[in-house]
Amino acid sequence: SITITTTDVPQGGTIAAIVGCEGEQVSATVAGVTEVDSYIWNSGTNTTLIPSGSSTTADYTLGTISPGTVSVTPVNGCGNGTTVIGNVTINTLPSSTGPIIGSTNICVARNAYTFNVPADPSVFYSWSTTGGGLFSTVSQTVTGESASIDFTNALGGAGTVEVQFINNCGPGAKEIFPINVRLEDIPTINISSNHPDDEFCEDTETVTVTATSSSSNIGTNPLYRFKINTGAFSAYSTVNNMAYLLNDITDQDVITVEMLPDTATATGCFDGIKTATDDVTMKGYITPSITLTTTANEICFGNEITLSANSSDLGITDYEFTSSTTGSLGLTQNNQLQLTKINESADYEVTVHHAFCPSATSSTETITIYEQPIIQNFNFVDQNNELLKTIDEGETKTLNYPITVIGKSDLQPRINDDYNWNGLFVTTPISKDLGLTLNGKTDGATPITFVVTNGICTDTAAFNLLVTLPTKIPNAFSPNDDGINDFWELQGFEKFNTIQIQVYNRWGNRVYEDIGAYSFDMAWDGGNYPVGTYYYIVRITDPTIDDANSILQGAVTVTK
Repeated sequence: SITITTTDVPQGGTIAAIVGCEGEQVSATVAGVTEVDSYIWNSGTNTTLIPSGSSTTADYTLGTISPGTVSVTPVNGCGNGTTVIGNVTINTLPSSTGPIIGSTNICVARNAYTFNVPADPSVFYSWSTTGGGLFSTVSQTVTGESASIDFTNALGGAGTVEVQFINNCGPGAKEIFPINVRLEDIPTINISSNHPDDEFCEDTETVTVTATSSSSNIGTNPLYRFKINTGAFSAYSTVNNMAYLLNDITDQDVITVEMLPDTATATGCFDGIKTATDDVTMKGYITPSITLTTTANEICFGNEITLSANSSDLGITDYEFTSSTTGSLGLTQNNQLQLTKINESADYEVTVHHAFCPSATSSTETITIYEQPIIQNFNFVDQNNELLKTIDEGETKTLNYPITVIGKSDLQPRINDDYNWNGLFVTTPISKDLGLTLNGKTDGATPITFVVTNGICTDTAAFNLLVTLPTKIPNAFSPNDDGINDFWELQGFEKFNTIQIQVYNRWGNRVYEDIGAYSFDMAWDGGNYPVGTYYYIVRITDPTIDDANSILQGAVTVTK
């Protein structure tokens, strides 16, 4: 027998729902088809078949539009069955849920900043920052649409806050939010005084200091307080200056200001309370004290003096010496002034000029000028009005000395420090004959000095008077080389200009002769003549001395 089996075309079948992301490769599987020999898979809506033979499974590439479909046709010997269609859900990458909301100006000194985007439960978020220096942490809230970002360690500058929207298909759209990260504003303050270079006169000027800040964001009403050296600060005030009373500030005082920014209104970048300080060191001077001294207050006509301005104060710029007769003698930076050839009495002062303090003037120094006396004639004459040059030892003579002096009536003459002269000089030259008793004391030249002075100015005349021994001619000598009376030596003859010595023996023969001004070289040594008596003639020639131009005769004995 023959068994005949009948077969129908394939029947039934389903494709499981497919969910994927655009561009993704997925697999479709058909099941539940009966009487099937093979399958013909077809590209569907928004899907592309990847040829892989006739199998219950086929691969597709998803398109970009959802929904989509895939299809398969079962086949047997009877023909094609009913095509089975499967639905495909194509998910796309997430788009932005909205712009980032947050602060564009970031201060590194403040707490973390919060940034937000609109929430979408189908996505999650990835927050990040770029630029703007280094950001230490980025923290996200649970839902992800809000991020709290801490910029504490940022270096500052322009940057961005970014959020990436993500779903199961991966990262999608991104929002970028520009920010400017500012470093902490450290407030600055500068203090200055109302005096150039902070130099002032302590006893005539007050000091006011003013604080200014170069910080642009210190608020509407910053506070200031001041102190001197290590003293206590004044109370805070919105006034940025401090005026001190006279003598409150002295040399090298340090004035300090402290500023507290008004953080309530400041737009700057501050971390809590930040103060700024600055100080200024004052250079104080005092009105100078000055004294004037001179090398002499009384000088002779035509002499010179030096005026000295004495002050230990600093800040003196120059000195101005003045005379009561000629006025200002000019400005100088030298504290001494030499005056030469002064010819009139005057009062002098010096004024010191100061860089910061008032000028000061010394007390007066009076310079008195005295006339220089002049001695025009000074000689000694004896009672016969003859010039005297010598006086014998032990001799006493009363002499006159005619003197002519030019000077005023204040002159005080003296001889050898003896002021006993009863006479006054007048302004016209006069001559005076003054008596003087001289005693010859020692052999040799005795200088006699006449001084005329007015107490300041003097003139001096000197006269050398030769004091000599009385004339004496020995009547014997012994030229035997025993060192005693070996020479026939005349005494007291040095005062004569010229003497002539002649010695004769008893027969009238001349045995010795010499002529000239007497000295020891003219002493006779006996000439090896025999002992005996010899006879001398001494002729004196000197018209200026009493008893000169005479002849002395006598005998001298030569012994052994």
